[in-house]
Amino acid sequence: MNLINYMKTIDLNKITQIVSTLAVVAILSMDLSVPYNKNEEKIYTNKYFQTIAVFSTVYQQFSQDLNVTIIVTFAWLLIKHTNLVKLLPL
Repeated sequence: MNLINYMKTIDLNKITQIVSTLAVVAILSMDLSVPYNKNEEKIYTNKYFQTIAVFSTVYQQFSQDLNVTIIVTFAWLLIKHTNLVKLLPL
């Protein structure tokens, strides 16, 4: 079974809603100066969780457009994990 067919069998919309909501709650807590416990800190600073949270948020914002979601997530990964900014005339 290829990836596209597998993704059609799961409700990606619900999963991305849950992850996006979790990320929003984490950010809201931080903005309200509620300290993270060690478990939260490990999860929210994990690069895989951050990538999934970005993917989920973009997926929700762009009305479940998977192509745009992949492009924006890839762009975020480049910005986050490379020195791409040094190449830009800022």
